[in-house]
Amino acid sequence: MESFFDSYKVVQDFKNSGFSDAQSLLLMKYTYYKLQKKLDWLNQTYAPKVDLENEAYLFEAAHSELLFEVTNSREISLMNLTNAMIILKRAFNNLDDETIAQIKLNDDIIKMELNQFKHENNLHQKSLNLKNSDLNSRILSDMVSGLKSEIETFRWQLTRAGILSIMIMAVCIMGVWNLTKKLAIGDDAEHEYKGPLLQPVHQQTDEESHDYEADWDEPVVV
Repeated sequence: MESFFDSYKVVQDFKNSGFSDAQSLLLMKYTYYKLQKKLDWLNQTYAPKVDLENEAYLFEAAHSELLFEVTNSREISLMNLTNAMIILKRAFNNLDDETIAQIKLNDDIIKMELNQFKHENNLHQKSLNLKNSDLNSRILSDMVSGLKSEIETFRWQLTRAGILSIMIMAVCIMGVWNLTKKLAIGDDAEHEYKGPLLQPVHQQTDEESHDYEADWDEPVVV
């Protein structure tokens, strides 16, 4: 009877119905007494004591078995949940590791491609610099060659003009020298021709003076 009769709940029900604490307690005891008396009468009248004990035993066994099953099922559920959580955590860790590895691999690939691009860009820049240097060298060589050719041409022209000037000067000198020589020869010839006329007159005798005066009367051939 004690297992099925909730005395506290009965007292609270009586209090909620408007009874005082003492009245509720008294009514609960009276109700318990009446129920106990009815159960005793029923037990004596309809159910042998042995059957009730068997029923109670079976009930307790079923209760224990049900409690075991519930406890076992609860433990199995908790174990399954724990295993599932471990599996999920392991899968999450694996996924996290794979993601980190993939990110690192992508970073390495990007860095390698950037380094490759920089290397190719440097090679291209060096090639352009070499081509530019070669082009500058060719332009400078062509300019120097052209300048040397012009200098050689100018020097040859200057040399030819110098040689021509020297030849002209030599011809002029030879002409002047020949002219001077001719003039000198002409002067010498003139001096040789007029020499007797320019000779000093020596002391003449009377006969020579008369002959000289007679010579003045004759015409002079020039």
